[in-house]
Amino acid sequence: MDNLSKLSNPRAKMGDQELEVFNGLRVICCVLIILGNSYFYTMRSPIQNLEVLQEWIQSSFFSLVLSADLFVDMFFWISAFLASYQLLVRMRLNDGALPHNKLMLIFSRFVRLWPLYTFTLLFYWRVMPMFGGEGPLFFEYEKMNECKEHWVWHVTFLNNIIPWRSKDGCMPWTWYLACEMQFFILLPFLVQNYFGNRQRFWVLIILFWAIAAVFSISVIVKNSLSASYFTYKDEYWTIFYEKPFARLPAYLIGVVWGCTYYSYKHERDEEDQLFSGMTPDQIHRRRQQLNLEEEDPGSY
Repeated sequence: MDNLSKLSNPRAKMGDQELEVFNGLRVICCVLIILGNSYFYTMRSPIQNLEVLQEWIQSSFFSLVLSADLFVDMFFWISAFLASYQLLVRMRLNDGALPHNKLMLIFSRFVRLWPLYTFTLLFYWRVMPMFGGEGPLFFEYEKMNECKEHWVWHVTFLNNIIPWRSKDGCMPWTWYLACEMQFFILLPFLVQNYFGNRQRFWVLIILFWAIAAVFSISVIVKNSLSASYFTYKDEYWTIFYEKPFARLPAYLIGVVWGCTYYSYKHERDEEDQLFSGMTPDQIHRRRQQLNLEEEDPGSY
């Protein structure tokens, strides 16, 4: 009973309990992703009653299945939102400085992921073949256990980039972790600029977004990719779906939302206290004075 109460009680810190809504959002996204994958693997398997497929495709419910591959972006959005917001809160408590230097933050993230990831990789690669399996699709395990050729790209979080045009034959679903680690390298730089230089922050956001868009459009046009992933064999998954340029925009949106939420929740209260009791004209003059101080701190 004690464990059940812990599961049902809010885990967020006091003052941030509204962020518990993300737990429900994660569950919804997981269900929709499982739904999409279930249909995807069913439709790629031998089927006798093909008329059922036509009924599925014509139903309005099937639009959820067709968009299931996009729900993965929600996890990038949630991760970026929470990481950027929490880092800004820690900077606020640390007089505007990062809690650690940028390299230490990135290294801490690496250390959190790497040991368990490496253990899982070794277990999948070396231990599971010792026991085998008898499921109807276990024969495909041989195609997904080519870790001898690809393990080095996994332990360096480059498995979503290398190999570029062929399938990763070693735990191919772990491309998500590689994207997460690569995107986190950008986070301290973006958050620090949001805290200290908003103009530079927006320039960096637009720059990274533009670079990702150029790569995405180039790959789509060059390979004539369509909107539905059901029309492909492997090329959609190898040259677009797993690549960082295809997922970076969702992560950047999460960063923007996390930073904006920080401003809404913390900077608004500070501004209310600063302008408390002032008339609209006084507030306007005070804002102008503060803007001049930011442009030339030595003049006051």
